[in-house]
Amino acid sequence: MRLLTPHQLHDILREQVIEKVLGIFAWPEGRYRFLQVREFKQNVTSINLSPANLILQGLRKHASRTQLAEILEPHLDHYLQEAESPLYRFQEIDLTGNDQRILDNCKGNVTLNEILQRHILTRNEVEPLLAALLSTGIMVSVQEKPAAAEEVGAEEELRARRAAFMKDYTWMMGQDYFTLLGVSETGSREQVRKAYHGLVKKYHPDRFFEQDVLADLRDKVNALSQRISDAHETLIDEQARAHYVNDLKTESRSSSATP
Repeated sequence: MRLLTPHQLHDILREQVIEKVLGIFAWPEGRYRFLQVREFKQNVTSINLSPANLILQGLRKHASRTQLAEILEPHLDHYLQEAESPLYRFQEIDLTGNDQRILDNCKGNVTLNEILQRHILTRNEVEPLLAALLSTGIMVSVQEKPAAAEEVGAEEELRARRAAFMKDYTWMMGQDYFTLLGVSETGSREQVRKAYHGLVKKYHPDRFFEQDVLADLRDKVNALSQRISDAHETLIDEQARAHYVNDLKTESRSSSATP
């Protein structure tokens, strides 16, 4: 009928696929079967949303209060903190400014119930967020307040922040660009861009220097920021990405051949 352009049709089909996936969160029960494949069939409508983003959107749009309660209740009296594992902690997830502030306040010194009490008027928004962060493993709960979460002086707090950065720095500098940004080799430009912006917010030099991180970390902060930028610039460009993938494969073959 020529009522839609091919581009409009693609966008509509993509939104339809997303709605079907998110609708699963309204199911009281169901079955699933996992099929691991390297290549999807051609001409299949794809969506550029990470699992963490799908979980957050699904819980916010379709989960009932009963479903959210089932996720949250086991953690009500536990202390919340970000996951130690970078593979969980650095998942791609789109958070609002308020979402990020809530996550930043989860340092192991407040319980889930205390956070909910602080946001009574916006509880309908906060509950799905906390459920998503716990479900994805971005945030974990512990029964006892970690020693690092006890009231400490400014000097000790600074040392803790410094140690946390060094842990992230050591891991991130040793990863390839795909692992660093948390995208696959076939990830879209939009996925690369989102992952990059998420890391920049967390590791931009201005953020660290504003927080008075010790001066001897300046070179490492700048080096990590540069590596994140290099990863973005390489993977956002198709030709540069192809060369980089080829280099990774060559390096992998060389390592395998070494006795």
